[in-house]
Amino acid sequence: MRLGVLAVLASLALLGVVYLTNLRPTSTPLPDLGLAPSFSLTDQHGQTFSTASLNGKTWVANFFFTTCDGPCPVTMSAVASIVRQFVNDDRIQFISITSDPTTDTPAKLAEYSAKFPAQHWTYLTGTSEQILKISTEGFKLGLTTDPNIHSTRLVLVDRHSRIRGYYSATDEAALAKLSADLRGLTKE
Repeated sequence: MRLGVLAVLASLALLGVVYLTNLRPTSTPLPDLGLAPSFSLTDQHGQTFSTASLNGKTWVANFFFTTCDGPCPVTMSAVASIVRQFVNDDRIQFISITSDPTTDTPAKLAEYSAKFPAQHWTYLTGTSEQILKISTEGFKLGLTTDPNIHSTRLVLVDRHSRIRGYYSATDEAALAKLSADLRGLTKE
């Protein structure tokens, strides 16, 4: 008898949880902030890497340079912490684009990438003109010909090449939101 009462109570509790879960408002969908820029750059292995490589993937982009002693180490550590959460997920790609292509050759990027090894993380370089256009016109981020002046925001792009969010690499709450948003986009 006692076992039957416990079973009924457990069933009622489960129904209550299901009912309350369905009453909870659904999360707000991420905004569509425009089309991500198309590009063709050179990766840390000297190979051409284009946005065609990102088709069907959710991806995160950021700007940095290897000799930066300002915000770049913090930004790259933040990206590394996100990368580690998704290390086995082939649906997600991370790209870091240098803001100092004069210094950051593919060989220099390969050397730098050894600090943050990850299968789905690509380091990119190109001409100054290409990178300036990708940052300012494509991602709508600040960048000048001075490599020291670049954004520390991370850009989230969905599998349809739509920009879905910008996140401060120096804000713990923003990084937690980026992780959650990445998970959500991979389920769409």
